[in-house]
Amino acid sequence: MEAERIFEKYITHGAAMEVHIRPDVRRRLQGNVYHGESKADVFEEVQRELFDLMNSEFPRFLASEQCRECLQVCPSFCMPIRFILFSNLLNAAIGKRRALERSTLEIKHDR
Repeated sequence: MEAERIFEKYITHGAAMEVHIRPDVRRRLQGNVYHGESKADVFEEVQRELFDLMNSEFPRFLASEQCRECLQVCPSFCMPIRFILFSNLLNAAIGKRRALERSTLEIKHDR
C-alpha cells in the first residue's frame, strides 16, 4: 500500500529520510495508516505540521551563521538562497508599505 511505503520512508522513527513531527502526530498517523482506513487525506495533519515548522524555522536558518557559511562554501546553494532572502526582504518591504498606506487611509478617513 502506498501510504505504508510513505510512512516507512519518511515517518517511521529512525527512517533514512525521517521528517521531524511531534510524537502524538506520528502515533495517530501510524494508527490511521496501519489500522484505520487510509483515506486520501491521511497525511494532511503531517503536511500542516511540516508547513508550520518550515514557516517558523526556515527564516531562523536564513539568519543563521550556518546559512552564511553555506553561501560562502557552496556556490550552487547561493542562488536559491539569495533569491529567497531577496523575496523575504521584498515581501517585508511590501507589507510595511501596505501597512503605511492603510494607516494613511485611516487618518484621511477619520478627518
